[in-house]
Amino acid sequence: MDKILGILSKVILSFFFGLLLLFCSCKKDKTILKPKVFDIIQLDFDTNRVVSSIDAFINHPAGCGLIPSPSDSLDVDSLDLNNDLIIDCYISAQSWYEFLSASFPCVNYRHSIILASVQSDIQFTKSGLYNQVDTLNLNDILDSTKAWSTAITFALTVPSAPFSCNYLGEHYIGYRVIKENGYQYGWLKVKSANNGISIVEGALNRTIDLGIPAGKKVN
Repeated sequence: MDKILGILSKVILSFFFGLLLLFCSCKKDKTILKPKVFDIIQLDFDTNRVVSSIDAFINHPAGCGLIPSPSDSLDVDSLDLNNDLIIDCYISAQSWYEFLSASFPCVNYRHSIILASVQSDIQFTKSGLYNQVDTLNLNDILDSTKAWSTAITFALTVPSAPFSCNYLGEHYIGYRVIKENGYQYGWLKVKSANNGISIVEGALNRTIDLGIPAGKKVN
């Protein structure tokens, strides 16, 4: 009899132990994970600052079309896009003469506007094979699904400038900061002005690997 009672007690203990494990596992499965929240900081820019190497477009004496004037010029502005008071990017506009053709001299006058990271720890949204700027609309999501590059190229109204896209008006572009454990995503609102580029406003979401809608300013 004692032997039977001992066996029954072991069975009962095993049964309750199994129930306890089942209860704990069910409780664990129902644990609610806290969602990631935005940690957005707004960036300040001099909205009157226009990066431009061109004063005007003039007709070439040969009649081939418009060329930038002056023909050799450079304008550079530095940026702090991760808000750590250290320069991490620059935007440059350059016009230069480079002989390419005698029969069509207008293509000898080159022009580019480039936004680039200093230490390659910041990337920008790009489009196409030649790092053309990817212009975005309000509320477009900036995350890992976008194509990214440490340098992107803008162009205004110089049709001979190679490997660049036309950029006119006001648009959003995306950028992200490379961190040890992931990425922080941000946006810039940029407009063409006086044959150059002006940054109107921007914001950075410091929450790692959480994308941000273009134009979002609050948490």
